[in-house]
Amino acid sequence: MPFPRILWLCTILLGACSTEQRGYSESKAATVSSGYYSYLATTRTLNQQNLTPNGNYYTATTSSDSTFVIAWGNAMLKRVYKMPLDVMLADRLQIKWENQEYMLLEYFTGSNAWPTLALPLNAQEPVGAFANGLCFDAKRNLLVTEQGWGDTILTVHNLKTQQEQHLIEEGRPCDAISCLDSASIDDGLLYYKWTVQNSSLHAISTERRVRLSL
Repeated sequence: MPFPRILWLCTILLGACSTEQRGYSESKAATVSSGYYSYLATTRTLNQQNLTPNGNYYTATTSSDSTFVIAWGNAMLKRVYKMPLDVMLADRLQIKWENQEYMLLEYFTGSNAWPTLALPLNAQEPVGAFANGLCFDAKRNLLVTEQGWGDTILTVHNLKTQQEQHLIEEGRPCDAISCLDSASIDDGLLYYKWTVQNSSLHAISTERRVRLSL
């Protein structure tokens, strides 16, 4: 029996669509891959040793065609944080704070988010990974981070002892964590301030001073 003409037509069309879809997928994959390779070939951030005022260094070291890892140390220390990061974040990596025991790096990821990494300047302690570092008390190794959940608006981390102190504002002053204006530590006191708009669209600022127990 002759093969119906309509079935022949469907077979040809399906074959053409399959070939076109495969070609599109391959082209898309090649575009993404070439984008990464192009970035790897042109960026000066990757594999470049960045020196700090205290004589330490950190390097965004290529891990694959789309990721990097962070190496850091000094004349007496060499360490690698093996958590892979997207290669597009390499240009956003920067040192934020530093003392004799820690080097703190951050990188902006968008949507009011900037992960903060506490890199110990010794061979034993693990890397500390935090969200949205705001200020650092270099004398006491205290890192203050912003929190976006519940009534907790700030958390103070003691990098050395792993202790934490949470700052609570019942009812939370605003939905967005970005309403916090400033935070600082001075002589064991944490100062912070936030500003919100009231129903009359007037800005209202509130300040707090809290004695730290860490």
